[in-house]
Amino acid sequence: MAGRPRLEGWEPRYLEHYREWGAKARAARAAGVSATTVQDRMRTNAAFRRDVAEAREEFLDHLEEDLVKLGRVHHNVIGILARLKADRPERYVEKHLMGVMVHELPDDTSQLLETMLAHAMPSTRRRLQAALSPAPPPLGDSGD
Repeated sequence: MAGRPRLEGWEPRYLEHYREWGAKARAARAAGVSATTVQDRMRTNAAFRRDVAEAREEFLDHLEEDLVKLGRVHHNVIGILARLKADRPERYVEKHLMGVMVHELPDDTSQLLETMLAHAMPSTRRRLQAALSPAPPPLGDSGD
């Protein structure tokens, strides 16, 4: 059968590179495979899919550690603020969008709400959706 020879054993190298640098296409090149090969393996192999997800989390954990180190060791407030924004967005994400929106108020209230929601943080959208979702009826209540 013609075609490329089947590559085996590239996964550990891919995961190592991805864990270190966080770039899927570059990790694929470092492992000697194409991005399509990686995608195919992720689609067909649940264990590999989990390994890739874990490698991504480790990469992000290392970035967060670097931010804390940057803030503490080098007294860089940007590193500290970036970490606080990630972990406590309700307190540390800029509220300047609200100030900008005040100068662009539409006449229609529904349009205002749509504009506000378009700029809302995902956590705000989730809270609003939860607050607006109808509560289930109490147990034993038939609705009569």
